Amino acid sequence: MAQPELKAIEEHRRQLVAESQRLREQLDADLAPLRAAAGYVEKGCSAVRSLAPYAPLLAAAAGFLVVRKKGGFLRLLKRAWSASRVALKLFGTIRSVVLRFRAE
Repeated sequence: MAQPELKAIEEHRRQLVAESQRLREQLDADLAPLRAAAGYVEKGCSAVRSLAPYAPLLAAAAGFLVVRKKGGFLRLLKRAWSASRVALKLFGTIRSVVLRFRAE
């Protein structure tokens, strides 16, 4: 091969390497949010795996709580609804007191 051809090939190679590096950096930037999401998925899977040996025990306890009294589940929902209403009223009162205190 002649010298000019080698120089042209070498220049083309340099351009390809530069483009490859630029695309690698762009790919790395595009994948950054996915890495964070993958971390959450891995943590969730780890938590599920750690609780898996206790699943039969938890299922039995939940079944016992639901079946133990007639209407136990409905009673539980009713109590939860009541508690949420009381909590909302309480937080509303606290918020109004705090806002009044800040205004003074």
